[in-house]
Amino acid sequence: MVNRVVRRASAAAVALLGGVTVVASPTAAAEPTTGVRVDLRVLVLTNNGIELTVVEQLAHEGVPYTLVHLDDPARPVIDDGFLRDTVDTGPRARFQAVVLPDEAPVQLTGAELDALRTYERDFDVRQVDAYTWSHPGVGLNHPVDPGYLGSLDGMTARVTEAGLAGPFRYLRGPVPFDTGDPGRVESFGHLSTPLPDDPAAGTSFTTLVGMTIPGTEVQGSVLGVYRHDGREELVGTAGGASSLTQFRALAPGIVDWMTRGVHLGLRRNTLAVQIDDVFLAEPRWNVAEDCHPGGGCPDGGAPPIRMRPEDVEHLLDWQRDRGLALELGIVGDGSEDHAGSAGADPLLASVRAAGSRLRLVNHLYRDADLGCVRETSGCRLDPVSGEVLRPGRAEIQRLISRNRAWALLNGLALDPWELVAEGYPGNGAPSGDGGDDSGSDSDSSGDGTADAPPATAPAEDNPAVAAALDRTGIIGVGLDAGADRPDRIGSAVVVQRHSLGLSPDVATLAEAADELTWRNSPVDRGGGACAGQAGCPPPVTADTFDTVVVPRLASAVLDRVMTNDPRPTHAHQAHLSEDRLALRVLDTVLQRYRTLHAVNTPLVSRTLTGAALELSRRARWEDDAGAVTAYTLDGRLYLDAPRYTAVPVTVPAGTTMGSDAFGSHYAGAQSAWTGAGTSGAVLRLGS
Repeated sequence: MVNRVVRRASAAAVALLGGVTVVASPTAAAEPTTGVRVDLRVLVLTNNGIELTVVEQLAHEGVPYTLVHLDDPARPVIDDGFLRDTVDTGPRARFQAVVLPDEAPVQLTGAELDALRTYERDFDVRQVDAYTWSHPGVGLNHPVDPGYLGSLDGMTARVTEAGLAGPFRYLRGPVPFDTGDPGRVESFGHLSTPLPDDPAAGTSFTTLVGMTIPGTEVQGSVLGVYRHDGREELVGTAGGASSLTQFRALAPGIVDWMTRGVHLGLRRNTLAVQIDDVFLAEPRWNVAEDCHPGGGCPDGGAPPIRMRPEDVEHLLDWQRDRGLALELGIVGDGSEDHAGSAGADPLLASVRAAGSRLRLVNHLYRDADLGCVRETSGCRLDPVSGEVLRPGRAEIQRLISRNRAWALLNGLALDPWELVAEGYPGNGAPSGDGGDDSGSDSDSSGDGTADAPPATAPAEDNPAVAAALDRTGIIGVGLDAGADRPDRIGSAVVVQRHSLGLSPDVATLAEAADELTWRNSPVDRGGGACAGQAGCPPPVTADTFDTVVVPRLASAVLDRVMTNDPRPTHAHQAHLSEDRLALRVLDTVLQRYRTLHAVNTPLVSRTLTGAALELSRRARWEDDAGAVTAYTLDGRLYLDAPRYTAVPVTVPAGTTMGSDAFGSHYAGAQSAWTGAGTSGAVLRLGS
């Protein structure tokens, strides 16, 4: 099943997050059945090969599947009893599709292969051969005269007209294969032409994704449908890691093909970007000393980094031209501090003038760490007990509420239910950039700095945070991603945010290149993350940043976009200033995405609340999926689910529920989170 993102949301929290549940859906009048019931579940037989690419896609979308490890001596026997049975409507197929490592895995006995093939033929169930070699047994010629066997790195596949009219209609056509590491082969494949169709024998091969055979103008098959023996197999002849862009791009179409476009689960390619610490002025990376400001690192005499009004104007033009709005995390104290020294804050005036063209999010009134009281060298300790001092509930409430009030007073619109924060949990290593701005005094009343937690409490947990979020009504809190992050803090859903990958104290190409080179240095020069390790990235310069660093950072963002991840990427206000590093990366992401995808598959830009809602739905779906019954019968999809359970459903265009079109259009299909009501739901499937 899908990977867990957050724990099951309570019904009250789900309602607060936007109404996940749906009122009773129309049901069809009882009609006699003439066909067979096919349950909406995929069977995957694996030997830990490239078929796991398909498994990952099923998990990303939330498609129910059964995974059988072929090398497991305790695995079930793949026979009629495993594959089928009879229910009150008649014959039932337990699985709507079958995924295999290849056309005939050696771990399956002859009897199991016969049972599987008979099952597919009897129930018109499709099979995916994830990776095999080109040969007549899968409808292809051997890869000779013409043919090719070798690395596919750097080559470009193309979706054929049949593929674009069918399961790959969400793509534009060209699918570049990653070059990856030039020192090794990332993707190995077989390219050959199909055997001639034989209508008398009922055999044919339709290439859905092809690639020009090197040295020729002939197209070889990368993915194609082999029809024979009354069955259909999708034959793949390209291998490689599932994280390669080409497999991320093709995997949704494989799922669509094998399920005939009807399955539980759905996807939305999401790109949301948050910019932290807007209005703050922050120290700059010391290029001469190779160190981050704070502690024993001198400031280098360089001016601090702070966005300017012209950066706001540039951002507004960029957003309009690119069709993507960023979220700016504002810190009110930063503006007041600037106005106190300069007499006014022109940056505040420009943000106010932008009005609704900018999305703003609460990033606390001042730069603070919720996990501990921060000082330059780390977390402040109690001078008597030696315990980490943590901000109390009242202090955290004040930071949230005062920023709301400051924004309102200055004509800035914030969603009151959202918060972006740092340093929770805090384990003595704050996530911020240093600086003693604790601003609270120690006491034991909960109105200042909380007492140190008892020895039995987790060292990284500040219990005051949950109470403060509950009292201020926060329903979605954005935190930097980390393995120790909770799923919820009080009733607020935690939205873990992915870093863009740049240090928060760099604003120019030269600074970013120098900091990255230091960070990735194999020589210990004072804290490089790669010190003493082999395979470190090569040094970069301002001249090579756009060609070396930007593509790498963009690939990481694009990978998350294409794996149905609703969580945002976060950068820093410095990255919108001076050389505007964040926009360089995002331009590459957008260009690559829109080169791959058709206009029917636009990027979705969720707010923090929207991401929290989606994560809550997915958590509930993971908990409740086992209690959901879904199957197709006689051109209809029948759905039964527990009350308050939202079910993700994807169906072909033209599908209706009652008299209305079902869901919304995305990627050439219709999909939505829906409920089954009290008596079940019935969808009439489009063709």
